[in-house]
Amino acid sequence: MVLDMLPIPAAIVALSGEALHFEGINKPFRMAGLGAIAAESPVIRLLGERIRRFVESEETSEEFPWRFGSEVDSRHFRVKLARRSFNSEKLKCMVSLVDQTSELRTEQSLRREMATDSLTGLPNRTGFSDELEDTITPENCSGHAVMVIDLARFGRVNACMGGLAGDELLISVARRIKGALRGRDVLARLGGDEFGVLLT
Repeated sequence: MVLDMLPIPAAIVALSGEALHFEGINKPFRMAGLGAIAAESPVIRLLGERIRRFVESEETSEEFPWRFGSEVDSRHFRVKLARRSFNSEKLKCMVSLVDQTSELRTEQSLRREMATDSLTGLPNRTGFSDELEDTITPENCSGHAVMVIDLARFGRVNACMGGLAGDELLISVARRIKGALRGRDVLARLGGDEFGVLLT
């Protein structure tokens, strides 16, 4: 069977009357926890209406993203529906799923790293800019304040006591400023000895 040769989860779904059922599923489909019985499968339970519309339409293929699972432990798939019943009386299609969870998590992790200062764990200049854009919009531009804090003579600490002492001072200053702010305010390290604060 063609399904068994596919390395990704795939199933042949047929519409009989009002009910969708599996005509075949492959091992990756079962291993992905997508169910062996159509009535219990999250694919049919959550995507059944979309699959039904597809098999009843004239379309030959359709692709869309699908998130499955809880907010914390969700999995992300790219779903492809492909018609399998050109000359058949039965309406059926092949449903194949490409798991994109690890790629999306890696992308989110990289995005987070790119927006975070590695020394203090605060947002960096990029993260602060993103926060400003998200918070201060044309509809919501009043009631906010932005401050920039520059540590005077910080270069002397680095020159006299070394880089490690300078790093410790930056971490300590970040903690103290953070402790003085409200929970909804944003503190960021913009670079070097410069910090940014968004008061909301």
